[in-house]
Amino acid sequence: MVSEAVAVVSDGSNPRHGGRRIASVPMDLVLADYATMIHDLTGLRAHPLAVAARNAVHLAASVRGFPVDIGMVFLTHTDPGRARVAQEVLRTVGVVPVVTDQDTAATILAAAVLATLARADRTPSSSRVVIAGAEQLPELRALLMVCGVGDIVSWNRTDALGFPLRRITRSAHVVVDLLTEASGTADIPQGPGGSVTITLDDPTCHLLALPGLLAAMAHAPEPVLDVALCRACAVAPMTSTPQGSL
Repeated sequence: MVSEAVAVVSDGSNPRHGGRRIASVPMDLVLADYATMIHDLTGLRAHPLAVAARNAVHLAASVRGFPVDIGMVFLTHTDPGRARVAQEVLRTVGVVPVVTDQDTAATILAAAVLATLARADRTPSSSRVVIAGAEQLPELRALLMVCGVGDIVSWNRTDALGFPLRRITRSAHVVVDLLTEASGTADIPQGPGGSVTITLDDPTCHLLALPGLLAAMAHAPEPVLDVALCRACAVAPMTSTPQGSL
C-alpha cells in the first residue's frame, strides 16, 4: 500500500478542458477545491501544489522533489502532451504513480459508453463505437479495446476529405465526440436504431472517475496506473448497479 497522500498538481499550462476554459479563478484555488473533493470522497490526504515548469522534464523533476509522504499525484490542467511525457518519465524512474486529466477523461467516457450499450441491451463485443477527434484522447481507444468493444473507429478532422464523418458514423451504435468546436457535431447522424453521441460537455465531468482511480491505487500492494486499472474503474458501475438502473 502506498502513502495515502495525494499531491494535486498543475503547472497552469492548460487552463482548459474539452476545449472550454475553466472558471476564471486562480489555479491555486482550483487545486484546493480538487484537494478538498479528493479528501471528502476518498478519505485520502490531498495537498494542492501549483508548480512552475518550462517543459515536461522540468515538471517531472519538480514532482520528484516532493516530500516523501506523497504517494500519488493528480496532474491536472497541464498541457496534455507535457502531462503524458512527465507521466512516462516518472513511471520510468518509479517515483510515484501519476493520474492525468486524460486518464480520468478516458475512464469516465469508457464508463459512459458501456452504460449506453447496456441500456440498449447491446454487448460491447457486438457494438461499433466511433471516436470523433480521437487524437485528442488516444488513451480512450486502448481503454475501449480492453473493455471488449468489438469495433472501434478513430476519426480525426484530417480524415474528413476521404472519409466524411457522416459516412463513418452512419452505422455506429455510439459516437464519442471529442471535437473541440461545436461545428464538429453537426455532421453526426443517427445510427441504427438511433446512435447515441457522448461528449464531455461539463469540463469537470472527468473528475467523477478520479476518486475510484486514487482509492484503487492507494489500496494496491504495488500501485500502477495502467489500462487494466482504468478498465476496472470504468466497469465498476456496471457490476455495482442493479440492472436497468444505469
